[in-house]
Amino acid sequence: MNRITLYSFVVLLSVCINVGGAVAFAGERGDAPLFPDLEVSLVDMEEGLLRYGRSADPLGLEQISEGLTRDEVRDAIGEPADRRQVAGNPVWFYDFNLPFPRSDDVVVCQYKVQFDHWGRVSGYQWRRLLCEIMAENLARERTVEVERVVYRTLSTDVLFDFDSAVLRAEGQDTIREVAAGLQKEFIDPLVVIVGHTDRIGDPGYNQRLSERRADAVMDALLKNGFSRRDVVAQGRGEAEPVVFCEGDRATPALIACLSPNRRVEVQVLERGNDER
Repeated sequence: MNRITLYSFVVLLSVCINVGGAVAFAGERGDAPLFPDLEVSLVDMEEGLLRYGRSADPLGLEQISEGLTRDEVRDAIGEPADRRQVAGNPVWFYDFNLPFPRSDDVVVCQYKVQFDHWGRVSGYQWRRLLCEIMAENLARERTVEVERVVYRTLSTDVLFDFDSAVLRAEGQDTIREVAAGLQKEFIDPLVVIVGHTDRIGDPGYNQRLSERRADAVMDALLKNGFSRRDVVAQGRGEAEPVVFCEGDRATPALIACLSPNRRVEVQVLERGNDER
């Protein structure tokens, strides 16, 4: 079975993959308009980022608010990378590079600004929750030092039985070890749990399975010393594979090849607040 691994950017303990652009968390953050994706065939795909952005100005981003005109938005954060009309109203899309603390690595984050029919801002948001958090911390860095971001990837083949969102005994032990380690490493962590599946089966079912598995890991962390304010769970279904494998039939060889795609990512951000 041939496997193609896609590399986007490397951060600390694992690889975070950006396939088809910055793919959103489950349900996209907001209903519409959806963020634009990039479509690249496997034969044309090369190692590196699929989407490139520009440096984000935290002061400019802080100025964005409802009621601003298009000229005021342009003055604050510059020209958009893409413009579209949705239900007759303009929507501007931006690609910003957000840096990981104490690292040369960046996340290419999509950001959109929606306008009403009078040409004034009616809404704005980041595509990824992690990007929103990183943008907030970028602004905070002027007064508060943000320690770091850590990624860890856990195989769902270890955590769960096939087609199940109930943690196995081995999976519960793994989460206990992860929880104990994070509590030692971080003072005030924000933990983002992201569930992923492979492409075998119905996409809608896979989306729901990834959400249930992320929720199960979150619940286990809550039982092991974390509070609800510390943990966020998201599911992305089959949308962000880390490997591509040939074949459509669910043969043992294909299932084994796709194993790295069945995972739960633990993204940990030190908020730098020593008061719990």
